[in-house]
Amino acid sequence: MRRLIATSWIPSATLGAFITISLGHPMLEWIHLWRSGEVADSSVIQTIISSIGNSLSADMLPMTAALAGFGAIVGCASAWIYARRGSNSGKPSPSERVFDDLRSLISEGEHESLEFKSSLRWDRKLGKVNKHLEAVIAKTLCGMMNHKGGMLLIGVDDDGQILGIEKDWEMLKHSNRDGFEQRIVALVTSYLGGQNTGAVRSEFHCVEEKTIAVVRIKPTHEPVFCKDGNLQRYYLRAGNTTRELDTQEALAHIKERDKT
Repeated sequence: MRRLIATSWIPSATLGAFITISLGHPMLEWIHLWRSGEVADSSVIQTIISSIGNSLSADMLPMTAALAGFGAIVGCASAWIYARRGSNSGKPSPSERVFDDLRSLISEGEHESLEFKSSLRWDRKLGKVNKHLEAVIAKTLCGMMNHKGGMLLIGVDDDGQILGIEKDWEMLKHSNRDGFEQRIVALVTSYLGGQNTGAVRSEFHCVEEKTIAVVRIKPTHEPVFCKDGNLQRYYLRAGNTTRELDTQEALAHIKERDKT
């Protein structure tokens, strides 16, 4: 960012000074004519031409310098803001990442912005619905929201084997994509708070005749806590795992988030 600012502050300051002088002098001249009752005697174009022409005269030089200085400051500030926004948005966030082939994405394995879950609520080992699995997914969503966001693939096991979410569909009131997406929204509302439902978006892709749910998670501006009975727990994505922070760690991380 410093390099971006250094390379742009001179033209930005020059442009800011030029614009301020070009606008400031005619405006001040017009105010002067208006207060003296001479507005009707001069057209707008005449006022602009004469004021700009007189801007370098000895009498107006101090005012010109003041306007130029103010404009230069505004120009540099604008360049700094633009550079900062550019540095933050130059690369797509993990949640905005575009992939051409789901298989190639899965081949990356789990990492900081990618997590696999076999199912939403169907326990393949027990052969029945296990709502605890939803709580595990809620923790993952919470951890990514509190970090940089990312993607959660449901219907893929830890080894990258494609299992699909068809069994989950059978356990839902609406056994289709809409029903699955509604369940994700309900899960976020229940565990993380309704204000965070906008941070998740579900997509569905068919691979090997099995449906995979890709849940994109955006980072949130405010810290997100995961409900666990009467407790509120704070999770953070770290490498390819999601870990719970204790109170001291959570406060330190929230404080650090506020600085960025």
